[in-house]
Amino acid sequence: MKRHRLASPILALGIGAIAVLAAAGGSFAVSPNLAAPAVEAPTAACSTVPLDVEIILDTSGSMGSNPSGSPSHTRLYWAEAAATQLVNQLDANGGVGGASGLHHVGLTRFSDTTSTVVLALGTSTAMQVNTAISGLTTSNGTPFKTGMSTGAGDLSADKRTTANGLTVQHVIVFLSDGRPDPDQGPNGALATTTSGQRPTAANLASFQAPADTIYSIAIGSGGGSGSNLVDLGLMKLLAKPSSDYYNVVDSSLLPTLFSGIFTQIACPTATPTPIPTPTLPPTEAPTGPPAVTPTPSPSETLKGETATPVATPSPFQSFEGQTATAGRTSTPPPTSTGGSGSSNDSTPLFALLICLAFGGLGLAAVEAQRRTIRR
Repeated sequence: MKRHRLASPILALGIGAIAVLAAAGGSFAVSPNLAAPAVEAPTAACSTVPLDVEIILDTSGSMGSNPSGSPSHTRLYWAEAAATQLVNQLDANGGVGGASGLHHVGLTRFSDTTSTVVLALGTSTAMQVNTAISGLTTSNGTPFKTGMSTGAGDLSADKRTTANGLTVQHVIVFLSDGRPDPDQGPNGALATTTSGQRPTAANLASFQAPADTIYSIAIGSGGGSGSNLVDLGLMKLLAKPSSDYYNVVDSSLLPTLFSGIFTQIACPTATPTPIPTPTLPPTEAPTGPPAVTPTPSPSETLKGETATPVATPSPFQSFEGQTATAGRTSTPPPTSTGGSGSSNDSTPLFALLICLAFGGLGLAAVEAQRRTIRR
């Protein structure tokens, strides 16, 4: 087999620079205006476990405010983006609903004084679930306990035992940015009375019973007693196991968090990828590829002078208006065209012959004049 070499090192540099820029562009491209981030490529170890997933979203008034991210969007926007991404990833790895989908997804919301099963857990397709997610709106009030009961009730009533001969795993994703309203009890504790919207121990047991795994996601910094400040301690009690509790201060990180959740529930045989605890604002991603600084090429001698390279973004550099050729250290002498301008050793002899010829013609002319006078 023949081995081929690039004809020019500078050409190789140019190709390499283009490759680097293309790769960098792919790595740093971001589209924060999309309703849902791009779906990640399927993983070989995914699609092996059928899932029943109940998504329970807080749609209280505070979810429609408190914008974050760059560009800035509401908490509900980022929650919808994250939920849509999860549905799309499930659909790309086993399918959602329909006649042959491996996974089922249900959607419950809670706000004002009530909670509603927006889309019951069942054979709804990914498109139908995403349409329901995108149609969510906010209203004041956080009926926390009611939302827990309604969502868990949908999972309990419609969950499957097996699918395609495999045991179905039952998952709840519960997301809130507030505290029970009306509230009965201190932060981080269960209620001792059934009045109000803070859950009791019995409410918590009923909520956790139908699920194998519960992801509890709190949005906000918490603290204080304001109705819009999430009760971090209470949210942690909801998780099953407790390690599946997460606190997101910047809601624009929800898609990243949900991507980690997808890997955990749908890819159990894959190499575990720890879910980040995104409590700090994200670092703004570069908006373009990194600058590539051309490596200076050696000075080239053109017409007996040392040329100074002209700095340009291109890996190819111009010298006195001409494109330099890689590897050349000097300009070859001009090619001779005919006898004119020749500088070889025959030039003096040729000049002498011309002088003798003209001298002979002059002598002949003088001799002819003398003959005429004699006559």
